[in-house]
Order: sequence, then structure tokens, then C-alpha cells
Amino acid sequence: MMPVVAWFLILAIPASAAQTAPPGVRMILVKSETEAVELRARIDAGASFEQLAREHSLDASAAFHGYLGRMNPADLRPEFRNALAGVDAGQISPVAAVGGAYALLQTIPEAEQAWIDADAAAGQALQAGRLVEAAELYRNAIRAAESLGSDDYRQGESLNSLAAVYRLREDWSRAAAHYRRSLEIREIHLGMDHLDVATSLNNLAEVERFRGNDSAAEPLYRRSLSILEQALGPDHANVARSLNNLAQLLEARRDFAGAEPLLRRALGIAEGALGPGHVEVAASLNNLARVLEAQGDAPDAAPLYGRSLSILERALGPDHPNVAASVASLGRVARAEGDPADAARLFRRALDGGWGQASADVVGLLDRFSGVMRLAYFLDAEFDAALGAFLESLAETPVRETLYYALSALLVEVAREDEAEAVMLTAVEAYPDSWRARYELAEVFVESMKLQRALDEMRRALAMRARPAPDARQQSFVHQRIGDIQSELLQFDAAESEYRTSVEIDPDRIESRLALGDLYLRNNRVEEALEEYAAVVALDPENAAARTAAAAAYLRTRQLEAAVASAEAALELDPDAVTARYHRARALIQMGRRDEGQSEVQAYQRLQAEEQASEDRARDVYVLNRDAADAWVAGEPEVAQRLFREGIGSHPSEAAFRFNLAVARSRMGRHAEAIETLEAMIAMDIGDDFLARRELAGAYAALGDAAASERESAAYLEAIEAALRSRVE
Repeated sequence: MMPVVAWFLILAIPASAAQTAPPGVRMILVKSETEAVELRARIDAGASFEQLAREHSLDASAAFHGYLGRMNPADLRPEFRNALAGVDAGQISPVAAVGGAYALLQTIPEAEQAWIDADAAAGQALQAGRLVEAAELYRNAIRAAESLGSDDYRQGESLNSLAAVYRLREDWSRAAAHYRRSLEIREIHLGMDHLDVATSLNNLAEVERFRGNDSAAEPLYRRSLSILEQALGPDHANVARSLNNLAQLLEARRDFAGAEPLLRRALGIAEGALGPGHVEVAASLNNLARVLEAQGDAPDAAPLYGRSLSILERALGPDHPNVAASVASLGRVARAEGDPADAARLFRRALDGGWGQASADVVGLLDRFSGVMRLAYFLDAEFDAALGAFLESLAETPVRETLYYALSALLVEVAREDEAEAVMLTAVEAYPDSWRARYELAEVFVESMKLQRALDEMRRALAMRARPAPDARQQSFVHQRIGDIQSELLQFDAAESEYRTSVEIDPDRIESRLALGDLYLRNNRVEEALEEYAAVVALDPENAAARTAAAAAYLRTRQLEAAVASAEAALELDPDAVTARYHRARALIQMGRRDEGQSEVQAYQRLQAEEQASEDRARDVYVLNRDAADAWVAGEPEVAQRLFREGIGSHPSEAAFRFNLAVARSRMGRHAEAIETLEAMIAMDIGDDFLARRELAGAYAALGDAAASERESAAYLEAIEAALRSRVE
């Protein structure tokens, strides 16, 4: 972004401006000549012009390290033109007086300007959301910075920005690597206690958290907090943000006692620095309330959640998703305090507001949906009636687009692909301009093996001109999925074209490069396959799949040492990589190292047997559940119960057997037995809790226990909200 230039800097820019790009110019503007002279002496002694501009300049360009842009000296005011006369690029002008202020100027060498231009172009692409383009442009900027010297600070700036791009793309490994390198460079050039170093530490800590590496994140957060406290003082808003980050890490590690004082301090700082009605105060209130709730202190959590909700409603409006989440938090507290009626009221409000539109009855729709899920294995007349009622309600209820995706995902999980398809067809009707709705419909077609229909929908999604249109990363992903489907259909030439297009759009797309390499290998184009696998390893050194595939390629050309090395590298990254063990065994045997090879064969066979056993178990679970449900539909309820019990005995951790047995018992009027089965299921923490809670509510109601039914109804509403959220996060 171009900075705002001081009003007195430019004299005029004639219409006949030169075609060659003029040099870039930096400026420091201060009030007194004494200060200007002192700053110039510091620069002559080795201080950074850019850093001093940022810290001392009164001009708007201070936010950009004093950078004003490319400017022809002939177009500057005489004072500045005279100051720059005879000053070589990179050198500092004498102090120039103008309008009661004093300035130091610097023209920028072209090599450095090349980095500025490249970094600025990358920033524009990032701001526009063009992440693939931004990544490539930041790489160009890094190369330009490298030409300025080893560990030049500009490398740190562009590395930090490139890391941010990878973070947005959820490429945590490369984001961490670039943040870490940027941190090293910033520490060298800015010192260990600089605010930019604190920012780098915080960024790296957050990425380490996303990678699941909390032990690495904590010391980074603590060091960042210490720098901020020293540089900004203990009551600055950024200190509160840092305290919140550290506290949330401790909370995730269930160190609630450690998180609570940090959050109390963060809340106090935020209220003082930002005002009691700021949305960041609402976030601090919510964070503290959540930790108190986790410690069983619902009475103290409730007023904090209430204050947070009031702030969010005023700031965001009643229909914002964050408001719905805050309402749900109050619902949890009400349930913990033994007020199921109030809890149910709050959860209904959260569901209707968070997932619906125009005062939609989302709770009623979800109850009909749960009725379908309840009978997912019992495909009888009652199931047909439940499905009809749900689909009719779905067509009439205005809901958010994401609700369709969540409902469809839940149906696919219980192998009800036809019903998931009906949900997504309704979504396409409700959101005809959404490319995402068509893509999600295509994925349901893939699940039901309607591959040609899936291809058609994915192509329609890519061709749409709706807003927001799929960005480059999303386009690359859809092309990859089209290639995957075409590979399934044995349309290998078409698949190769799609994979190539995917890589052209997004050269960093690992999945597309792997698929393209596998396609090359299948067609015996070994060298091309190896090139793709090498590209994947360069992008992600921890990718075991690429090293396993490379081992297969090396075996194909009898490069046995390379095959062993690749397979061993894969196994070091993933000891359970079955195929890598197979490739290593083959290579060792062909090299004459039979004892090692046979030992590896045995390890491979053990892992393969475990995989096969897992597949057999999943198939057995599905078939036994299906047989039991078929017995029910055939009018043999006792046989159905026996088969469900056999399933529980063979697979005690499989929730479907217990839930289906409970449903069968409820339908037979044996509600006490159903309750016993469901309570055991909940105690084991298996299955979708919302189905068990809903079934319990019905069973207790049938037995006349209104209090227990009300309690379980509230728990059902809480559980289904959590289930929906988990399917779209």
C-alpha cells in the first residue's frame, strides 16, 4: 500500500513523466534541526534509516519505514531536490529545512528497490486474497532480499509475510519453518527484545499450537509476553492479547488454575485500555467464564457470559454467529446449575440464531432430522414417514448454507447417501449461486459412486461466476478432485490433464503432485514420477507418502539403494507405513540381503494383517447391524435384539449396536431397558451424544419422568449444536 506523502514534498508531476522508473525515496521528518542532526549521526554510525523513520518520523510514511515511493528528483520541491543533489543512492542527504520542519532523505539503490517492489506486489496479492500468487511473489521478494546480503533484515520481513500466507493456507509445517527463520533474522537485526521479535514469537507459537506442539508453543508465548510488558508497559492492550493467548494454551492443556489468573489480568487490562464495551473485552469475559466453567464454577461463569453476550449483541447484532455461540455458553451454565428449562430456552435460541435465517424454526427441523438419524438402520414405514417430514421441513425452513453441509455429513457417516443427496439438492435450490453447494453435492455423489454426476457438478462449480467465486487454491483443489474421480473411472489422460491444471494453478498443492506422480508411475513414466515426488519432499520434508511412492519408482528401475533409502526415510516419519515396509523388503531381497528382507516382510505382514482386521471389523459391524435391522423390519424383534446384543459382545465400543438396541427396546415399549442401554453408551462416551440424549428424553417421558425428560431434552439440544459445529469447522 502506498503511504500518504507529506503535502510539501512533491512540487509537481508533469504529464510527460519519464518512461524509466525513477528511484525510490525515504524520508525522516522531525520538528527540530537538532533532532535531525542527531538522527543523521546515528545513521552514519550504523543505525537503520528505516527503523529510525518508523520510530521518530512525523510523516505518515513512518508506518512504512519512511518509504515514499518511486519519485523523480526533478519533480520534488527545491528544498528536497537540493538536499539530494550529489548524494549517491543509499547515502543520506544533509538536513533539509522546509515549512518549519526538518527532513533527512535517502534515495534507494535499485537492488533494494527491487525487493520493495516485489514485496509490495506480494502484499497486494495477499490483501486481495490471491494466496497462491502471493506465495510466489513473496518467494521472489525473498530472492531479491538475498541479493542484498546474507541474513539481510528484508529477508525476515518477506519470510514473515510468506509464513502468514502458508498459515492462511493451513500449511502449518512451512508456516512454522518460515516464521522461525524470520525470527532468527529479526533477532540479529533488531535485538532480542524488539516488538517485532515479540510478534514473530507469538506467530510461531500459534502455528506450533495448530501443529499440536504445545510444549514448543508455551515458551514462545511467555517470551513474547515478557517483551511486550517491558516495551509497552503492563497495562497495554497488546499485553492483554498476549495473556489471552498464553491462557488459552494452558486451558487446552487443562491447566485451568494456571490460566485463570492470566485471564483475570487480561480482562482488567482490556477494560482499562479499550473500554468496557469493546468486543475484545467480550472475548476476555468469555475466555475467563469458560475456564471457570471447566473448573465447575458455573455460578461465577454465568454473569461473565452474560456480560459478554450483551457486548456482542450491541456490537455485532442479534443474528451474528458469535452471539449464538455466547447464548449456547449460557445454556451450558444453566444446565450445569440444574435449570434444564432455561438451558433448553437458550439452546433453542442459539440453534435458531446460529443456523437459521428469518426467524427459522431450526430446532423443529433438527428434531425431524434426528428422527431420521434415529431410524437410519430401520428402513421401514416409520423411517419413510420420518424422512418425508424432515425433507418437507427442510424445503420450507430458511437456514444458513453451512447447515446443509453439516446435515449431509452426518447422514453420510451412517451410510445414508441417498438422503444426504436429497439434502444437498435442496441446498443447491436454496443457494443457486453457491459454487460450494454444488461442490458438496458432488462429494455426496462420490460417496454413492455416482461418479459421472459428481464430475458434472464439480465442473459446474468451477464454471460458476457467483460471488464469492472459488479462489485459486479452491480451484486447484476442485481440479484435483476431478482428476481423482477420472482416475477411478480409468480416464487416465483426462485425469493427468486435471492434475496438471491443479498444479499450474497452485504449484504448492502437494496432493495434486502426489496424484500426478502416481499417474506417471502407473504409466511407467518413472522419471516424471520421481520429479513430482521430489517436488513434494521439497515442499514438505515430513511427507512420508512421497518417500514411499519414490521407493516404488526406484524399485521399478532397479535403483535398489535409492529405494531402500526412500523407504527408510518414510518409515522414520511414519513407522506404520505398511507400503514402505513392503518396498524396503523387496529392495533388500533383490540386493541379496535376504535376512533383513525377510524380517521386513514379516513386519509388513503383521501391519497388513492389522489393517485387514480393521477393515473386516468395520464390515462386520455394518453387516451385523444391517442384519439385525432387517430382522426388525421383517417382524422379528426378538431376533433383532439378539443380533444387536451379539454385536455389543463382539464389538463393545461400537456405538451403533447399543443405540439400535435401545431404539428397538423403545419401539417395543421396554423403555427402562432402553434407558439402561443408553446410559451405558453415554458413560462410555461413544457415538453421537445428541441421538442418545434425544432417545433418553423420549424414554423418560414414556415412563412419566418429566424432570428427567426435560433434563435430557436440554442435553440433546446442547449436543446437537456441538455435533453440527464439529462437522463444519
